[in-house]
Amino acid sequence: MTRLRTFLLLVLISLVVTVSIQLTEKISKQAIPDNARMEGEIDYSIQHFNLTLMNKTGKMQYHLSADSMLHFKESDLTQLKKPNIEMFRTATEHWQIKANGGSINPDGDQVILKGQVELKGSSDGQKNPLVITTESLQISPDKNTVSTRDNIKLSGHGVLIQARGMLANMNDETIQLLAKVRGSYAPQH
Repeated sequence: MTRLRTFLLLVLISLVVTVSIQLTEKISKQAIPDNARMEGEIDYSIQHFNLTLMNKTGKMQYHLSADSMLHFKESDLTQLKKPNIEMFRTATEHWQIKANGGSINPDGDQVILKGQVELKGSSDGQKNPLVITTESLQISPDKNTVSTRDNIKLSGHGVLIQARGMLANMNDETIQLLAKVRGSYAPQH
């Protein structure tokens, strides 16, 4: 009888160990996205990340927040989950940019956003902001420009424009549409 108990106890222990190992692997795979593992060893991570950058005169240039941030040691690349960026032109005029994911290059001078990217340009008191949607966007914070080679949809103020590729300069408020531009205008009453 004691041999049977010992045997059953060993079987139970081995079962618990096996299940524990499988659960640990499953949890660790969920914690870090698959594309993150390709970048190498994670140096550090931050949940509910916030960063504010001031310009040379001390005014807010942009604010970056994200659900999470992963930094990779070897590549010095930073990945963001659900990033939200506010680029300030003046105290009352700014662009808000959201996406599913993104990355920051090692120098910090390029931010690449991917997945349901949405830009909203607005100023205080404006009821109908300009909205631009696309699948990817490259932001150059130092130059205060955003660009994409993907299809874009621009809407607001009675305008609906679709194009392939865009270069927008936030300083002088210009948007250059690169190809296949189609648009319509319906005056608002």
